[in-house]
Amino acid sequence: MTISYYAGDDEYEYEYRHQRGQHARFEEPVIDLSHPPAYATAPTIDSWGIKSADLVEAVISHLTRHPFRLLPTEVARKMDEFNVRVLRLENAHKRLQEANDELTERNRRLEDRVASLIATRTQGRSDVATAEHSAHQTIAADYRALVEQRLHAFARAHHKASSRTGHYADRQRVPRFLAELTRALFADLSRPLPAGEGAWNALGIARTTWTESDPLALLRADCDNLRQRANKAGLQARWDFMILKDRPLNPERQEPWSSCDPNDPVRFVVAPGYMVDDQVYTLQYVYTSPDPIS
Repeated sequence: MTISYYAGDDEYEYEYRHQRGQHARFEEPVIDLSHPPAYATAPTIDSWGIKSADLVEAVISHLTRHPFRLLPTEVARKMDEFNVRVLRLENAHKRLQEANDELTERNRRLEDRVASLIATRTQGRSDVATAEHSAHQTIAADYRALVEQRLHAFARAHHKASSRTGHYADRQRVPRFLAELTRALFADLSRPLPAGEGAWNALGIARTTWTESDPLALLRADCDNLRQRANKAGLQARWDFMILKDRPLNPERQEPWSSCDPNDPVRFVVAPGYMVDDQVYTLQYVYTSPDPIS
């Protein structure tokens, strides 16, 4: 780029602008400033009274209106290079995709062979976990999380409104209501918890206001989903409510609820255990107390 002030006939400046530009790859724009006054010495920007900021603004304005441009032959050459690079990338991507598909298929065949060998070698053995056992382990973990988080939170939020728990001591009310809730959701599958208002009535709550997101309906749906998964997973799964009331806690089947003392006798089931082929997958939550309770 040449900034020309045209101070007169300057052969050097003319040669620079016209001769040098013929061999340049880029077209070189010229920014013309106002003719400076005649000075005996070579003029400078300061001597013309032109501020640096004005010069920068003039340069930017000119570049905006007349950007550097590649010559047509240079544009064509660049486009050819770009097309070649794109073609090479497409070919490389195609080869990688074919290699990945081949590896994926080989891996699938190997997994099928390994699964077949394992099934053959473990058939009839009771000491080796099968895919069905793994599925029930996942269900047991989901069930435990459901009890400890959502069912417990629901019991804390609604136990005071239930006519079933009002006569119990304060310490018992939440676990008592949770026991009612888990029994309604998991105990007698031949008589499932009714829908809508009937579900709340079954828990001793007379609810008069309703919203589209009924929390009890959502809990019931999740519990139904767990039961369906347990039925489809194979083996014999059940929720275990059986206890020996007023007897010591059995650590192989039970754990105390919340702040209950494990050394105290068991009084009632707060949440059932999860059993698969008579093997414990989730312990019962039981309420313990030093003194008998009605």
